[in-house]
Parts: sequence; structure tokens; C-alpha cells
Amino acid sequence: MISLTEALECDFAAKDMEHPHGDNEQALELRLDAAEAFEEMGLYYDAAFSYDRAGKDAYYIRDEEERASCKLIARKYFLLVHQYLQDGVDIRQLTSYSGIEDSSRLRFRLLMDAAYAGGHAASALYACGYHRFARRMARRSADLFAQLGMMPRNKDVADAIARHVPDAFSRRE
Repeated sequence: MISLTEALECDFAAKDMEHPHGDNEQALELRLDAAEAFEEMGLYYDAAFSYDRAGKDAYYIRDEEERASCKLIARKYFLLVHQYLQDGVDIRQLTSYSGIEDSSRLRFRLLMDAAYAGGHAASALYACGYHRFARRMARRSADLFAQLGMMPRNKDVADAIARHVPDAFSRRE
């Protein structure tokens, strides 16, 4: 197991590498190492964001299966942290970030991030040929967006939801 300092260093090093023309394979490895370390330490908020960013790195290197895996895990942790906050757990127990406070805005952001991660996962699952799972994830993502009272701004997510849940946006109007 790597230490918190090493996990944070991996996470920050990956940040410098990730962009469409960067060393995204190395960034993906660093993000996954950091995410796994955060998981082992119980820092689920940090793990969620590391998995989410690892999914972005997988997108850049066109590895749809890895993208789907990372986005599904990120979604799980965003929802888990949200549930912990609902149950009264202090956010500072779930993250290495100092100065973070539990608020309705943070809870909204966690649900929004889970909805987007689910939408990205649906898109990646569909690209991999897992259409039934893509449809299920698109429905769950659409339900979260409906609960939040918003529509996705990301075209990839909106298209994935529209492909599998054609009436997702019309039923809210």
C-alpha cells in the first residue's frame, strides 16, 4: 500500500500529463494507483474523483472498456459519499482535502457527478457492445438528472441518454 503523500503525488503528476495530446497512458496508471490507495484508506471522495479522471484518460487513449470501468467505479463512489453524508458522516473523514464542508451544494455536486459518470459509462458500454448494460446505466443517469431537475450539458452523455431513454428529457417539460 502506498502512503497518502504518494497517492497525492501520483494524482498531481497525472494532472500534468492528461490532455488530448499528453501521456494519457501514464496518467491513467498514476490515477488508478492513486484511486486504489484512496480506496484502501477510506478516502472515498478522493477515490471518486481519481476514478473519474482515469476514465477521462482512458477516453483520450480510446480504451472504452477501461473508460466504462473507471466511470462505473467513480459513479459508485460519488453515490456512496452522498449516502454517507445523508447518514451524518463528516465529509472530512472521506477526503484528504482540508477546508471542505458538507453542504447542500456539495451533495448536489456529488449527485451531478454521479449522473455524468453514469452517462459516460453508458456511452462507453455501448461502444464496447454491452448494449443492455448501457441502456440500464443510461436510465439510471437519466433518473439522476431528472432528480436534480437538469439536463446534461455534455453531448456524449446527452446522446447516450437520448439513445436509450428517448423520452427522458421530454417527460420533464
